[in-house]
Amino acid sequence: MLREKLVAIALTTLVFCSTVFAQGEEEKLLSFCQNFDSFELENGLNCLKPNSTKRITYHWDSKLERELVKGFFEQIIEFNIERNQEWNTGKPTIRKYEISLLKKKDGKIAYYKIIRFEEMEDDESVECTRTISQIFLKEESNNELKVLKASFQKTYHTPLDFNALFEAGIVYGTHCGFGGSEPEYRQKMNELVRSKNKDGLINWLKSPVAEIQLYAIDGILTLKESGIKFNRCIFKMIDAVSKKKGFAHSCGGCEYSNESISSLIESIKKHHTSQIKSINQVENE
Repeated sequence: MLREKLVAIALTTLVFCSTVFAQGEEEKLLSFCQNFDSFELENGLNCLKPNSTKRITYHWDSKLERELVKGFFEQIIEFNIERNQEWNTGKPTIRKYEISLLKKKDGKIAYYKIIRFEEMEDDESVECTRTISQIFLKEESNNELKVLKASFQKTYHTPLDFNALFEAGIVYGTHCGFGGSEPEYRQKMNELVRSKNKDGLINWLKSPVAEIQLYAIDGILTLKESGIKFNRCIFKMIDAVSKKKGFAHSCGGCEYSNESISSLIESIKKHHTSQIKSINQVENE
């Protein structure tokens, strides 16, 4: 009985300490964001690294950072806390936080969201599915956010879709992977082109997701080659996307990488220019 009580007390203490630990780290993260300055946030995260020990390791990385509309950027910061307990002979546990930001070039944060993932073992076979999500800034509570929304509306003639923000799982490319299969959105784009669905491609062009915009540009230029006309405002939007700073996820064969949005669009335009030249040569023969 005594042994069972001691085990129960030990487990209760472990859960309590873990909770206190989590609350302490979350308070730190919130304090780093309290002035709505992304440089202060990154400096705060950098200050945690020297506190790493054999038992606790702090690590952060920017998983996504690119321009959303002129002067405003979206960013995803992944912050991990890895704990190795001396008494634990198993694998270390990781507490993962994802900090999503909308910010200006000068670092001023217009919006942020912190998601805490449940603790998980450092094992590729273990998937973490449960999350606790908190939004610490309401959408209309910040003037910078209103400016961002107005700018997006003016540029793309549609409201900013917050549900589509912070998307890091889409890749732009043609034939990717060992088998050279087409990515999901390449297949969808091909279907829109086959059905000559110009409205569908225009809607993609207005997406806040850079990779979807790239497919839209590719599809629009393909339809243009076939004689389908688009309004001048569509090409103004393409120019706006071409000027976006930052990177998009791309693939070619077995290689996956991050390439600048502008260079990818330049490659798309060159491809379609060469296609037009080839068609003209055939017609003139």
